Amino acid sequence: MIVFRNPVTVAPPIGRYTHSVSIPPNARLLLISGQIGMSPEGLLGITYEEQWRYALQNIILNVEAGGMSLTDIVKCTVLIVERFRPIGDDARARVTAISKEILGDHVPTWTTHIIPDLVRPDLMLEIEAIAAAV
Repeated sequence: MIVFRNPVTVAPPIGRYTHSVSIPPNARLLLISGQIGMSPEGLLGITYEEQWRYALQNIILNVEAGGMSLTDIVKCTVLIVERFRPIGDDARARVTAISKEILGDHVPTWTTHIIPDLVRPDLMLEIEAIAAAV
């Protein structure tokens, strides 16, 4: 059984994530490369929010192609290009709303890094993920 935890001995998460997850040795893992904010048709999102939505949707499509479901996502790592970083509570709230819309009540472990650049100058972010199923 895969168990998501927010131990009471640790400060509560300051965002929409879970502190830890236990994955048993018999679990099947799916490692998903960093997904960019591009639609399946090859259209790159113009805004930060569009790229966020496309990247998360691409994660879900990869999970489903691997025979798993959204709730099997155990870890997301986000790379955000500094010059596109959402600043302020309103900007973060918009991104959180998109995440909640796509992920629903599922809250995997999550790490975000602010970086100088990605492989192309028009890419604002990249999200990689790990899914696990028993």
